[in-house]
Amino acid sequence: MQQIKSDTHTIFEIEGLASLQMRQQTKEAYNRIAWQSDGKNPFPFQLHCHIQSVEHTSQVFFQLDAEMNPMLAMMAKRPLKNLLNHFCMALQGAINNE
Repeated sequence: MQQIKSDTHTIFEIEGLASLQMRQQTKEAYNRIAWQSDGKNPFPFQLHCHIQSVEHTSQVFFQLDAEMNPMLAMMAKRPLKNLLNHFCMALQGAINNE
């Protein structure tokens, strides 16, 4: 997986799928970040990062909402899961480096 970033957009080149272009839609500090598909994508989508405070720590989970036909959903399931795992690993790495 290759990531290309600019000030307003992020593009992920995903092996076995295609490139996904997204832009940050909303950002609520310590609560939620949302990205929306932008540009040429194989399907429209939104990616949400939810952050919840729990005692002295935080829990984070990602939610991907995508509009796909059943055939495309079957083909895209594994690459999209890898993308979400990439986000989780990047987040974990950022936390460990603090």
